[in-house]
Amino acid sequence: MLRYYPSNIRLKNKFKSINAQHFGIMESQILTTAKGKYSPEVSVCTANMPDYHKIIIDEKAEMNHHLSGYGIYFEESLIRLLGEGIERYALLTASEIYKDKEIMASYNEVSKLGEVMPWEYIDMYTKEDYDRLLSFTNIQKIDKDTKISWIKCPSILDKDREILIPAQLLFIGFRNKREREAIFAPGFSKGAASHVTLENALESAMMESVEADAFTINWYTSRKTRKIIVDDESLLEIIIKTTKDIQCDVLPLEFSLEGMPGHTVGVALINKNNNRPTVVLGCQSALDPKKAIYKALLESLAIHYLAVNGPLLLPNLYLASVKDNNFNNLDSNVAFWANQSDIDMKKSYFYDLCKEEVMLSSLECYEKEDKVEEIRYIKDKISKVSKYGVYLDITPPEVSDKGWKVIRTFFPELVQMSLPSFPYSNHPRLKEYGGVLNALPHPVP
Repeated sequence: MLRYYPSNIRLKNKFKSINAQHFGIMESQILTTAKGKYSPEVSVCTANMPDYHKIIIDEKAEMNHHLSGYGIYFEESLIRLLGEGIERYALLTASEIYKDKEIMASYNEVSKLGEVMPWEYIDMYTKEDYDRLLSFTNIQKIDKDTKISWIKCPSILDKDREILIPAQLLFIGFRNKREREAIFAPGFSKGAASHVTLENALESAMMESVEADAFTINWYTSRKTRKIIVDDESLLEIIIKTTKDIQCDVLPLEFSLEGMPGHTVGVALINKNNNRPTVVLGCQSALDPKKAIYKALLESLAIHYLAVNGPLLLPNLYLASVKDNNFNNLDSNVAFWANQSDIDMKKSYFYDLCKEEVMLSSLECYEKEDKVEEIRYIKDKISKVSKYGVYLDITPPEVSDKGWKVIRTFFPELVQMSLPSFPYSNHPRLKEYGGVLNALPHPVP
């Protein structure tokens, strides 16, 4: 009799149906966490993805996909890994799927072809930040006469509208070979999600956009948060069980912004001693605050494992020297917060974020009776902030017949995930909350 569902065998068969050592979305080997002195009591799975990015983007391109699945049980971590691998593959290949629909034009030219996202959400960095970025990346400032690629996307809020969005804001695997197109913003996976139903994929993708917006604003504006006091016995039991061997303070932080859907929560693990890692942070959004804390806790535990073993697994990233606060990838920032330099500053920064406390039991659960109602609730909330939100179905043909759906959402008015040392300093919404006040790199991989 099965104790857990889906079963181990069923999930492995799902994994094998689209992954193989030579011809697959991911390689067939599944790497799992080894038990050790500082290993958290969770299952973490990872797998390698073939270097598709060298074919799609450039043969010299380097990319760390941060593929991982995590959970209390192996089945939970395996299904997360499978979904994340499909999502990353979809974001890489989507630019090829939609390349025939790309429009090469300047902002001034494309504005005559239909509704276009406002310029102020394209010119996201100050001139000083663009100058600094261009000194060691290919990210540069553009103007309204610079030709870039555009995709006409269906509005997520109005079925009768289509909005022109720069292609490089939608796809990680954006290729600029054909026209040597200027890159003006980095690409991230936040706002995309895979699932076995369209409704679940759409909801998860929208909530990821909400999460990125809330986290980025809270972190870079030094906005004070509330410490969440967990008064749920089941969740407390999970926290105690999963952190009992790593001697840390568990600090749940409420990052939710007023008027936005659901709850955005960060869970920081702060080392009680002077061991590595000093601090790690997981951040997640959900309609149920308990689920948000649970997912953020699991993410922080998975990052904890990475932070402990990073110097061994990825020495070129975790032992690299970073100068002048130019954290331009999502590994060196984790290494910064993990190492023991300035340990008192790093710990006190997180404790100082908390202005007040709030009981978990006082936070409302916004889950509805069905997914359609939940999606309607999320869209209604976001529509108070965003008028130009769009979506794309980027399901790869390799997985569509296996029952998977991958949805990409993009809301120009919400602040996106950024490079750790380069928040979107000129973004209207970030300036609305006071602008960039915190120079420390964010700790999220």
